[in-house]
Amino acid sequence: MPFSLVAAVAWVGVQLLRPVPSMTLTASVTTVRALPGVAPRPDWPGRAEAAIGLPVIGLLGAHGGSRPVPIASLAKIMTADIVLRGRPLPAAGPGPVIAVAAADAAAYAHDQRQGQSVVRVAAGEKLNNRAAGAGGDAHPLR
Repeated sequence: MPFSLVAAVAWVGVQLLRPVPSMTLTASVTTVRALPGVAPRPDWPGRAEAAIGLPVIGLLGAHGGSRPVPIASLAKIMTADIVLRGRPLPAAGPGPVIAVAAADAAAYAHDQRQGQSVVRVAAGEKLNNRAAGAGGDAHPLR
């Protein structure tokens, strides 16, 4: 057996059997600063959820439920990204035609029954990228 292989096996064995050093926790912020005055009471939305936070400090306050839900603007951006990655839009012109499949129409009906934000589509309908983007909340076309 070559010396380098024996040395490598010995090194791995020593590393696996050595004790793990103890960990220490050190606070990066040593002083807490309280601002003078009365804490603000935000005018929270009646039926919606809201939160206020700051980088490094974290969550300052929250209102409403804690069930995660999709954010409409984020869904719009993600939908546009999916469509445009698959079918890039030229600088001029309407772009390629997208045929609405039966699965897309079924997804529209399902999402509408669940109270989601949707734009009506019908199986066989033909849209170009600009028309699909004009709907804003259009379900990602498969």
